Amino acid sequence: MHPGNSEIQPIRVPAKSTVLLIFMPPDRTDWQRSHLTDWAEAIKQRSAGALRVLKVEQANHPEVVQSFDIRQFPTLVLVQQGTERWRQEGPPNEITMALLDRQLTQ
Repeated sequence: MHPGNSEIQPIRVPAKSTVLLIFMPPDRTDWQRSHLTDWAEAIKQRSAGALRVLKVEQANHPEVVQSFDIRQFPTLVLVQQGTERWRQEGPPNEITMALLDRQLTQ
């Protein structure tokens, strides 16, 4: 737990699940927050419940950001059964959705 913020919860990823981690930019605008949140909801709906989406805030989880060696924000990381399967640095777009769909069906 970080000093001054008792609401921070640890990130829990079940070993057998498929999770998309969205490493959020620390200095994002309201538009960026809204765009990334909308995109995360869209991909979650497209996966029909097969994908868990977690937004990772650098300020709340610096150790997670460091462990994934995140150098650019936003960064998307797909983890399947505890293994990183795919990564994209930078904002998501239509091509990102197609690439992620391909990863989920392999």
